[in-house]
Amino acid sequence: MIGSKLQEILDKKGSNPAELSRLTGISYQTIVSIIKRDNLKINLDYLFKICNALNVNIETFYMEYEEYKSMKQHTSPKINLLIEKADQLNENGLLKLIDLADDLVSSGKYNKVQINKRAI
Repeated sequence: MIGSKLQEILDKKGSNPAELSRLTGISYQTIVSIIKRDNLKINLDYLFKICNALNVNIETFYMEYEEYKSMKQHTSPKINLLIEKADQLNENGLLKLIDLADDLVSSGKYNKVQINKRAI
């Protein structure tokens, strides 16, 4: 969410949390915490300072959220829960989750539509 978008913008601009701290007056630890937490909760004053320092619109940090929210409205609560859990995983955790899902689907035991494996 905000943290990952902030890191993406810093990377594109060739900047880093220390430089952003210097430009905004927000402590380095706070900047790093915003990036690591990567959620939507942020002090509005901080967000305005960050946007000003990076020369970006505030909408930049919420456009992905709007897309995410729109997607959530079209999926089941169980799928939403799975997505929320997946968002908390690192790259290796995501690969493991994909492997587990592949195993469940390939077994046929957990598919929505059971395939009759009897020979005809």
